[in-house]
Amino acid sequence: MSGPLEGRVALVTGGATGVGAAIAARLAADGAIVVAASRSAAEKPAVAGVERVAADVTSEDDVQRLVPDVVARHGRLDVVVNNAAAVPYAPLEETTLADWEAALGTNLLGPFLLARAAMTHLRAVGGGSIINIATTDAGAAHPGLAAYGASKAGLLSLTKAIAVEGGPDNIRCVAVSPSYVTTQALLDYFDSMPDPVAGRSEAEALHPLGRLAAPEEVAAAVAWLASPGASFVNGQEIVLDGGMSVQAPH
Repeated sequence: MSGPLEGRVALVTGGATGVGAAIAARLAADGAIVVAASRSAAEKPAVAGVERVAADVTSEDDVQRLVPDVVARHGRLDVVVNNAAAVPYAPLEETTLADWEAALGTNLLGPFLLARAAMTHLRAVGGGSIINIATTDAGAAHPGLAAYGASKAGLLSLTKAIAVEGGPDNIRCVAVSPSYVTTQALLDYFDSMPDPVAGRSEAEALHPLGRLAAPEEVAAAVAWLASPGASFVNGQEIVLDGGMSVQAPH
């Protein structure tokens, strides 16, 4: 049996590790031809069945090269997943201009450049989907994450703009906003705490489900949103937080 994305071509940024690698692997398992872009195509574990390329999403030249190259090699482009992220962590008064520019460059400029470059090619195949990986930090501020949260809030607004402009050409745009996901980066963060076990337990307790998300759960949502089954989902933010955002304060 063919998968729901059989014959589709997908481009995933930040696709070398963590959530991006899980998304790339899931789209490939569902039948898509997947190109995973990251700043370096080497020195990171390869994902089975996924083509690796090097590109910096904050570089207009890189993006203008990347998208046509994918189309030239595979004949089309159907799905773009903007997953590459920068997460500078510092109190607002200690956030440098470089921190701010890194967050907005990767988290907002990059998705803008990718979407702009992809629109013509998505239109040429009768439509497609742009899926932006945001975060619950876009709507609820946490100390030390001003640059990250602001950039992702901008990404939610960009998602709506793309959905409205692309809709008439059957180009859908949706944002996926996870809370805590058990990537290596998050596990390293817990390990940096004085009591890593307590730190993780406190994070798990924020969620009514009593646990954190796995990267594969984010990937499953993205795969559905890219599939024909989600053909009427457009301009929405899909929150994956185990119910964290809907519970009343204790």
